[in-house]
Amino acid sequence: MTRGQIKTLDKLWSEAVRTRDAKCLRCGKVSGLQGAHIFSRTSRATRWDLENGVSLDYACHLHWAHKNPVLFTRWLENLMGKAWLNKLQSKNNQVVKNQNYETIKKGLEEAIRGFEKGV
Repeated sequence: MTRGQIKTLDKLWSEAVRTRDAKCLRCGKVSGLQGAHIFSRTSRATRWDLENGVSLDYACHLHWAHKNPVLFTRWLENLMGKAWLNKLQSKNNQVVKNQNYETIKKGLEEAIRGFEKGV
């Protein structure tokens, strides 16, 4: 994938997460939302996986989640459950090769449309 394609997928992923959640899942704010990765973007196995993201406002994302990763993880366990987090971690540990840009892009665009319709 080219850098431009990766950037496009990153933007679509963030839009999908923000559209799905519609507010900061920590504090409830509806402005300044960002798509926050649970596991780092460095793993292609979960980089564009919508389960690997939550909407947080700027302050909760940068000044809480990034500065307090242990608290962030505990919060996620309370929000989603430990089994869910363990399953996501297993997915994250997979080695993924030859991802298809068009397939990922189409899936993210469809997810956004579905979230906008309330599906």
